Amino acid sequence: MEEIEQQRLKRKNSDISILMIVVNLLLLVMFLTIGKLTEDQVYLNIVYISIGMAFLAFLYAISYHGRGYNRGKWFFALVLIISVILVIFIIYGFNLAEAFAH
Repeated sequence: MEEIEQQRLKRKNSDISILMIVVNLLLLVMFLTIGKLTEDQVYLNIVYISIGMAFLAFLYAISYHGRGYNRGKWFFALVLIISVILVIFIIYGFNLAEAFAH
């Protein structure tokens, strides 16, 4: 009976952690989009948001162990792949724009 209660508590904590990740991402997006931003700063903020999302997903993935929490590891892998691709495309776009400026 105590084991079932611990599993229920762990599931509740996992759900709260996911909610906190979503809230932190919303706060990060709001913080990085306030004010007058140049075009370069907007793209840099997108990189910051993707890195922040990957970091929070990583913390979630390593916090919960067990068979029922594999979705956190898959979510982290997906976010990491998307973040790396996004950063690569932004770097490529900046370099391409710099090449056409001359």
